Amino acid sequence: MVVLAQQRMLLPVFRYISLVAPYDTRGREGDWWQTYSDLMSPQGTLNYIIGISIGASWKSNSGSIAVVSRAQFELLEDAVAQLRRLISPQPLQLPDNKQLMSDVIKGTATLPDAMHTLQIDAKLRAAEDAVVRMAGLLTQLAAAGELPEELLEQLEALEPAYSGLQAQADRSRPLVAKKSVAIDPRAARSKASRVMEMEHHGEQGTPDMSLASRPSAMSRASRTSTISATERVPCVTHEDLKVALKDLRDDILKAINNMTARASTSAENALHSAKGVADKLGVALQLDERISTLFSVLGDYAEQLNGFDSGLTTQMQGFQDQMAHMRADLRAGLVQLENVNNNAETAGNVICALMSACIIHVFLGNS
Repeated sequence: MVVLAQQRMLLPVFRYISLVAPYDTRGREGDWWQTYSDLMSPQGTLNYIIGISIGASWKSNSGSIAVVSRAQFELLEDAVAQLRRLISPQPLQLPDNKQLMSDVIKGTATLPDAMHTLQIDAKLRAAEDAVVRMAGLLTQLAAAGELPEELLEQLEALEPAYSGLQAQADRSRPLVAKKSVAIDPRAARSKASRVMEMEHHGEQGTPDMSLASRPSAMSRASRTSTISATERVPCVTHEDLKVALKDLRDDILKAINNMTARASTSAENALHSAKGVADKLGVALQLDERISTLFSVLGDYAEQLNGFDSGLTTQMQGFQDQMAHMRADLRAGLVQLENVNNNAETAGNVICALMSACIIHVFLGNS
């Protein structure tokens, strides 16, 4: 809503800048430039913004504030002081005009033309900065709501100066055509119809405000019709706003429902996964008990095997010692057998000799 109100209130400002730009490029300064300077001053800008805000708020069906409390007035005073600080004039700076610099370097541009172009460029940049600040101020004013009726006096004081400026801008239309300033062709709306529309809105107001606010309503109607004579300001009705809010509400509800559905699906998937993990964890816990039992049994078996291994190692060591002793005994027995064998051969030879002697003796005795 604030953005629509801002676009609605910024159109006369851009229209004003587009009408002033041809005078800046030709360097024609006069009464209109003084009016422009007054308008771009902090007080003039504030008055113009207040006028645009009141003109835009008058088009709505709601009435203006009849009673202002002290807290609201202090809040408005603080807002006005802040606005004055925000719209303080900025110092002019030399722009970075590459085309102009290249022309000066080539020698095709004269010094007066260069200085004049630099001044115009600086003024245009200052105007752009002012428009940006005015956009922020309009946003704040549109968000704050309608303004009290006491501020209409400053707007009515600014009305003659703006009317003269608008007349000079109307006389400069051929120059605008030569400069090819873009103006919307659909912006043709009659002043009489605009005044009738404002009077119609004024008649539909409350009975208590009809007599007191009729002069200000006429001044606002004339000002609004003057501003909208060459440009059609798009209006936003309550029905359009309700439709837009309904569409926005439907979109938000749809997005929230989609997010809720996705969250529910994710929660269901997470629950299913958690159940599966819980089942597997129960099986794992049961296996843990069995594994613990097997580990203890294997520990006992390992201790028994270590005992068997120690016993076998001791027995094998004893067997090795016994085999060594048996090997030594066998070697000694072999030596003894060899000695016995040698002795047996010697004894056989002696016996043979004795037998031979006996036989000879027997034969000799018999003979």
